[in-house]
Amino acid sequence: FLSTYIRSSMSVNDKGLRAEKDKKWEQVQIKAFTLWINSTLEPLGHKIEVMPDDLTDGVALCLFLEEVSHKKLSRWSRKPALRVHKIENLSIALKFVQGELGVRLVGIGPEDIADGKLKLSLGLLWSLFVKLRIDTISESGHTALDGLLSWVKNMTEGYENVEINNFKDSFNDGMAFAALVHAMNPDAIDFNSLDPKDVEHNLNHAFEMAEKKLGIPRLLEVEDVMNGSVDERAMILYNSLFFHAWNADAEKREIRKEKESVAAQLERIGKENSDLKTENAELRQAVDDKDARIAALEAEVAFLRKANHEGNELRKALEEKIRILQGLLDANEAAIRAADGAGAGDRAGAGADGSGADGSGASGSDADGSDAAGSGSRGVGGSSVGSSSGSDLDNLLADLENERDGLLSDQEAKDRYLSELEARRIRLNENMESLRKQVEAEIKKRKEQETIISELREALKAMKSKEIVHTQARIGLDVLKSNLEEHLEDLYRWRELNRVEGDDFTEFDLAEVVEDLSNKSFEEQLTNLDGRLQDENRTLARVLKLQEDKEYLEDSILQAGWLVMKGRKDWRRRWFILTDNRLTFFEDESCEKESGSVEITGDCAVVRQMAVTDEETNKKLWPLKVTVSDKKLFLRAETKKERHSWFSVLSSKISLLKYLKTCEESGERPDTRLVGVLKANSVPSIYFANRDVSPSFVSALSKGILGRDELDELAIVNSSLDDTNFSELIGAIAKLPHLKRFNFSKNKISSSTTEAFVGAITFKTLEDFDVSNNQLDDEFLCAFAAQLNESANLNSLILDGNQFSAAGVKALTDALTSEQSSSALPELCFNNNKLGDDGVQALLPLFSKFSFKKIHLAGNGISDSGVVALADALKSSPVEELNFSHNNITSKGASALGELMKSNTRLHSIVLSGNKGLLVDKESSNLFTASEFVFADLTLSRA
Repeated sequence: FLSTYIRSSMSVNDKGLRAEKDKKWEQVQIKAFTLWINSTLEPLGHKIEVMPDDLTDGVALCLFLEEVSHKKLSRWSRKPALRVHKIENLSIALKFVQGELGVRLVGIGPEDIADGKLKLSLGLLWSLFVKLRIDTISESGHTALDGLLSWVKNMTEGYENVEINNFKDSFNDGMAFAALVHAMNPDAIDFNSLDPKDVEHNLNHAFEMAEKKLGIPRLLEVEDVMNGSVDERAMILYNSLFFHAWNADAEKREIRKEKESVAAQLERIGKENSDLKTENAELRQAVDDKDARIAALEAEVAFLRKANHEGNELRKALEEKIRILQGLLDANEAAIRAADGAGAGDRAGAGADGSGADGSGASGSDADGSDAAGSGSRGVGGSSVGSSSGSDLDNLLADLENERDGLLSDQEAKDRYLSELEARRIRLNENMESLRKQVEAEIKKRKEQETIISELREALKAMKSKEIVHTQARIGLDVLKSNLEEHLEDLYRWRELNRVEGDDFTEFDLAEVVEDLSNKSFEEQLTNLDGRLQDENRTLARVLKLQEDKEYLEDSILQAGWLVMKGRKDWRRRWFILTDNRLTFFEDESCEKESGSVEITGDCAVVRQMAVTDEETNKKLWPLKVTVSDKKLFLRAETKKERHSWFSVLSSKISLLKYLKTCEESGERPDTRLVGVLKANSVPSIYFANRDVSPSFVSALSKGILGRDELDELAIVNSSLDDTNFSELIGAIAKLPHLKRFNFSKNKISSSTTEAFVGAITFKTLEDFDVSNNQLDDEFLCAFAAQLNESANLNSLILDGNQFSAAGVKALTDALTSEQSSSALPELCFNNNKLGDDGVQALLPLFSKFSFKKIHLAGNGISDSGVVALADALKSSPVEELNFSHNNITSKGASALGELMKSNTRLHSIVLSGNKGLLVDKESSNLFTASEFVFADLTLSRA
């Protein structure tokens, strides 16, 4: 008995401990998952506070899944009022989790989450967390848990008293957590001051700093960690928060590093720029000083040249004077020599006469002695005078020679000085030219530096914007999503019905359906599901009918106003009211007794007729003819606007009633999107996507939008719209002159509709046109291009995924490059056509007129010759992205695109995936060695 009691006690204790452990694990999950979900939802203006109550309507879960997966869930209710709507939201979310995210959920249904079952809700979130946060971990070749453990080891490597072996007992002393915090933020913890023996302090301090410095919530209890009783999943969860906090901060660290690098470069370049400015100023001052010095030297040279000229003139005058004096001197010397010869002859004759025989010689001698003496005295006197005169001339001549020699010496000195000055002038000119070249070089260098500074500033600006671009993009997408959701809410408000008596709709129970199918064969399951689907279709039709009945009971007025009605004999003015499916008229607007009524059904018809002039008032009236069975009601409105308003509401109402009747008879599920459009008062935009449209759908839409002049956008995407259905829709398009934007992508439209389609488009107002992924060929493109001259406001033209070739492209190019064309297209979209190299050649003239940002030419059979020609045409283009994937490009074409990317700095990405002829060879190896390129996506396959 005692042993049984002890075993029973131990069993109870074990269960209690296990329950307590599970409770703590639940608290850890609640805290962690609440933080995780709110970190995603709070930027959207949404958060959860109480787990799991705030998940029961599916809104938070759907929002969270769309954000973390970046995908749109199928239609779900943002404001679910009834339990069935909440379960529908949760069902959509769980299908998305299993289908899109690949998470296997066992035993978790939408009703469990709607009922607020904590364990199942936490199980769902734990499975999501493992898939999105733990399974994504990759470290050192490991994945998931091994990768997380490897990351923790790498982060704490080298820390004393830290050894990571597993998640169970490697963290009990707090040193590992402290090392993690220190590794991620060295300022948060002084690791060297920690005592491994003070376990409680270590854990408290690590948890506190992780929450305060890293934003990681305190999920674990110190006591549980110390005694090793923490659930291993809780330890994994807590460690994963460190991993994702580290990764989330990686981009910020990289941005900070880049900002610091750019700031340092800007500071260095700023200093260099300042130094260049100072040096440039000094060089300019030196040039100015040299110019002034050269001007002074040139003035001095001019003065010396003038003095030299004057000296030359003086020298010539002196030489002429010397020549004259030299002539006088020569004449004087000749006279003196002649005088000396005459005196000697006279003296010889006198001697002969004195010695005559008559003895008169002495007497004669005495008699003539005085004359002879006088004569001799004169002769001597003449000789003295001549000698004195000759001496003066010699002196004068000597002086003149000396003066001439002095002048010659001065002239030689001047010549030497002039030669020196000329040499100095030449050197100064050379120096000045050298300085000018240096200044020009410095100016050029400065401009280059300014360009670099500008580029770095732009880079810094881009990096600053990079920090907020994610938030801005998310805000923008949130606003867009909010607007779309509000629009959808408007379209589906008809579903918010009050329960009426006898309304015994059953709520959809997924678990019941699964259980019902579990023991059936595949064929039986299909039959069962088909039956259920038909039941759902009938239920939906019944809901719509109840809505019509509700509006009828509430007497909702759709349209009211004065119209002139044709009676049996004359025209009468009556007050008309359209309520639900009945058109009633009264004698005046205050009269409560109706004068008559007409029941509006799907078999009715309304037609606008030509305007007429009233014979009495001479005013123009605007007729309407309403056909009810075999009767006709003729009405006239006073203005065209009033007639149009009545026609719009009546045609929409008739189309809706006929569509619902057709669906009821055929068992077709009514398309609530179309119902919403036909019931709306105003429809500026129509968008149907991702659901096949039936002939009854197209017929109702074509007739129901005839009066919608406010409609400026029509989109039917991925809806299996074929030529037959599209031809009927074209008739309605031709009567809507204000349509600006068309999107018929991903359908089955061929060129057989070309004439009607092109004729229905109002090209003057055309802004956006998307017919991608259809079966159109050159016939359509040529006809379409012929009208493009009228489209001055064309902003986008998407022609991907058709059968266009060079002929159609040439017609389009000729139209867009003509003088009459004023379109401005930012993108060229021709993916997956049949352009080939000839098509590329036909496109080349476009690039001289249009500044395309993106050019999409994937899947067109383009080879190297087409790529080389295009690369040459895009050298100065502002293009940013090129898509040449899945063509016939080899290394030659890839190299040409690589050179284009080097020369055109605006081009930042080129897609070359799927070009099987592109091999890793000598020519293409340049792409891998170029420092300008980053391979954002690269897959290598064996040749």
